[in-house]
Amino acid sequence: MKKGIVFIAFLFALVPMLSALQLSPSSKVSVLTCSPGAELYSTFGHTAIRVHDPARNIDWVYNYGTFEFSDDFYLLFAQGKLDYALSKTDLTNFTNEYIYFGRQVLEQELIIELLDRQALLDALEKNYLPENRYYRYDFFFDNCCTRVRDILKEVLGDELVFPNPIAPESMTFREMIESYQGHIPWGDFGIDLALGVPCDRYMEAEEDMFIPDYLMKHLGEAQFQGKTLCAQPKELVPLMVNNLENKAFDWPYLLAVLLMIATFVWAFRATTRRKERLWFDRVLLVLFGLIGVAVFLLWFATDHTITKINLNLVWASPLHLFALFFLSKTWIKHYFAFCSIVLFVFLCSEWWWPMDFHHSFWALGAANFVLCIRLATLPAYWGERA
Repeated sequence: MKKGIVFIAFLFALVPMLSALQLSPSSKVSVLTCSPGAELYSTFGHTAIRVHDPARNIDWVYNYGTFEFSDDFYLLFAQGKLDYALSKTDLTNFTNEYIYFGRQVLEQELIIELLDRQALLDALEKNYLPENRYYRYDFFFDNCCTRVRDILKEVLGDELVFPNPIAPESMTFREMIESYQGHIPWGDFGIDLALGVPCDRYMEAEEDMFIPDYLMKHLGEAQFQGKTLCAQPKELVPLMVNNLENKAFDWPYLLAVLLMIATFVWAFRATTRRKERLWFDRVLLVLFGLIGVAVFLLWFATDHTITKINLNLVWASPLHLFALFFLSKTWIKHYFAFCSIVLFVFLCSEWWWPMDFHHSFWALGAANFVLCIRLATLPAYWGERA
């Protein structure tokens, strides 16, 4: 008898917990799109899902873009081993950050039946379980935006149709992300340095939805069961700062050009001196060597797929660091002669390469070319002058 009473009491205690997750007819589910921020990690914007049910006192935001910042954060990110997680918070907490930074938040309500809204909530709650909430982050193919797209496709099935996919050969991955980096030239420089040939292929249908703005655009055109999927976007937080319009001065390009000019001047002046000095050559060898090492490690020592086949190694060789220790050996001239030929081909065939290089890299490549020509043609008694 006592066991029966305890069991009934347990059921009564469980009912409120279950009913709290049962949406009412007044509920709504929507996709939130946040405008780009000023920092590199936020420069492409953000996407999340809102579940709002006044009758159940629910106003939750499910956010696939949550990560834990630790001492090894940058190392894990560089290695392609950084895990992101699905988090859940209330709308006020979510929007506070965007209000503070003046970033816009737009809401697209999904025009779907209660049964589908409930299925989407159940799927989100399943993803939110501790054993399911973490995933290995991939900027192009598995991020906060693609996760929203994929869970909508999973719940709504084949009846969800995106009728206007990206046009064939309209834009590459690299071209798309570059359009968001005018306000962070050093970020643009670093990203172009890190990304390899895979980023220069044209995107296929639905692949452009890794960017929040493009997901919002496609959701606005999407059809579900032959009807419009989303209502017109509604502004939750007004746009106060348009980071994409805040174009910054292109310091990387200026410094690259200045370095190229300095290298030309150094090489020209060297022809008029009786005694060779190699300190500036050593500085350049260290610079190009370290850049080459970074590119090499991103290609061969990480789990990233988008940093493979990185042709920046053509103009920035890690072997320059090795050559630095053998400047007094005449045989090292053959290495610099070979590099000169490779760099000459690089500089004369921009149209040929299957990878789009940052505009600063051409100036840096020219500086490296002059350096290698100079070191390959020093007099035979180089060792005495070094």
